[in-house]
Amino acid sequence: MKSFVPILLTCDIHTHVQEVEEVREDLISTRAVFSQYKWPCTFLFPSKSAESLCDQVGLLRDEGHEIGCHGLTHEPSENLALLPLEEQQAILSQATQRLGEILGERPQTFRAPVFKVSGHTVQVLDTLGYQADLSVVAGRLGIFGSEIYNLRPLLGTRTPYHPSIANPYRKGPANLWEIPVSALVLPFLSNTERLLGLSFMKHLFRVLYLEAKITGKPIVFVLHAEDLNPDRGVQQFSSRLSWRHFVPTHRDGFQFRFYLFERNWKYVHRDIVALLRYMQSFPGIHFMRVKDYVQVLNQSHAPA
Repeated sequence: MKSFVPILLTCDIHTHVQEVEEVREDLISTRAVFSQYKWPCTFLFPSKSAESLCDQVGLLRDEGHEIGCHGLTHEPSENLALLPLEEQQAILSQATQRLGEILGERPQTFRAPVFKVSGHTVQVLDTLGYQADLSVVAGRLGIFGSEIYNLRPLLGTRTPYHPSIANPYRKGPANLWEIPVSALVLPFLSNTERLLGLSFMKHLFRVLYLEAKITGKPIVFVLHAEDLNPDRGVQQFSSRLSWRHFVPTHRDGFQFRFYLFERNWKYVHRDIVALLRYMQSFPGIHFMRVKDYVQVLNQSHAPA
């Protein structure tokens, strides 16, 4: 059994579906929570979002967090599972350059918008010098996400690996690390907590913790800045639930699941903080930024 269990907190930032000022308020609240509990986090920004929130990007870095790349705009057209190599080269090169100009250095960590990734993505990220990708949700059944017919994540490798440039779900010769998001049929995401509640997430964490103790793999948790802003009120939907929401779309899968989420952000904030504190109470837990965990990986796999 391993005594050291890394926890990688990752926070995806989105301004393509929310007002920039709303997201700024979310980040202020999120920063306060992480500062209070001294939890380091890797924040994944689309470069366009980072440009609109460069003040928060600077404060996050000053407070010890990592800033990674989450694509260029996160718009629906930015589907890296489908785009050809040339388009991905153009999009990801621009995203990396623009985010790098804000950071003063190249970002090292990447996550594809909506977790949609291909071998072309791996090839481009490797060329751009990224050290880690966190786009694969290994062990997840697609019906609970946007790719309902994609079984590759369910059967994917669960421990960190160097991916193939032909198939990101398999091992290969790429230099960067693929660090899968934790999942056991259901993904270890804040949205899962909003759907099934705190008690379920605690049970899921205990299983993931036992797996990590045996295998040495990290536990990767995904949340969003709005999850830690209790002042958002109650989420409202622009339309009522209808039969159309039970017909899967290519981007969102079964949309009815969003209507089952906890919509009072005060309760979301309460339960996410409670979950993170619960995780912290287990022996051997160590919260880490992704780039620091990559250093551990590289050292443990260095030639003798």
